[in-house]
Amino acid sequence: MSWIPDPILHTLYGVRPAAPPPQRTKPMQILAVGISRSGTESLREALHILGFKHTHHGFDTILPPYDLEEIYRLLKRKYTPGSPNLTAEDFDTFLWDCVGVSDLHAAEFAPELISAYPDAKVILNTRRDLDAWYTSMEATMGYFDANPVDWDWVTSWFCAELFWVRQCMCRTLMPRFFGGSFAENGMDVYKEHVEMVRALMKVRGEQGRLLEWSVEDGWGPLCEFLGKSVPEGIAFPSGNPPQAWAERIARTTEVYHRRAVRNMALFGAVVVGVFGVGVARWGG
Repeated sequence: MSWIPDPILHTLYGVRPAAPPPQRTKPMQILAVGISRSGTESLREALHILGFKHTHHGFDTILPPYDLEEIYRLLKRKYTPGSPNLTAEDFDTFLWDCVGVSDLHAAEFAPELISAYPDAKVILNTRRDLDAWYTSMEATMGYFDANPVDWDWVTSWFCAELFWVRQCMCRTLMPRFFGGSFAENGMDVYKEHVEMVRALMKVRGEQGRLLEWSVEDGWGPLCEFLGKSVPEGIAFPSGNPPQAWAERIARTTEVYHRRAVRNMALFGAVVVGVFGVGVARWGG
């Protein structure tokens, strides 16, 4: 798709109005920069219980106002040589009402987010069993890495929301973040990402701003780091297994798929109509 200029893509598939976002009213407080399938959903739910609501997660990107188009703009900025550094104003185009951000988009923009929101605490959520992380990631986000030419690929051309899933996730974020292939580079990129965050916080002299945390650690270290009391009688939120992940994605995008099928039918009717008129005019 790189051969089609971005302005044309945004014109054809634009889903966000070209207007300034509402102003941030609450400061950004939490940057959970661990890679997806490292307890991101459990952590987000825990942060909500502790009052850090709303914390942005990958699932939010496919709900109105639909963030993937804006995230794609920021990815292009990040990876275009000579572009100015991303700032809080840039991130607030989709994070303006959030006090936290997590999941793969937080990991992708970790250095930029840490710089843009210097007063926010940083959580490096990790997975102790790296093999289990890889298997879980492959069973979920691996779909975007494979970018198969399937029914979803067909429908993505007939619905703007589905188009940006392909354009942002499959064609841009996943190949960029994982060096061209999650299947080949996932393990190494995971390790490099953890070391990058550690080194960045050390260089900034802000180790006290960082918590390395795994979901097995539960409430204790998280609450101590955030200055919150451990919630009484509330178990730490459970995970988001691959099957549940797939079912949730399917439910969330169902309306987009229905719209794509409708648009395909309309497009087909127009093509048949134009063809029929052409035959009648030139064949008769």
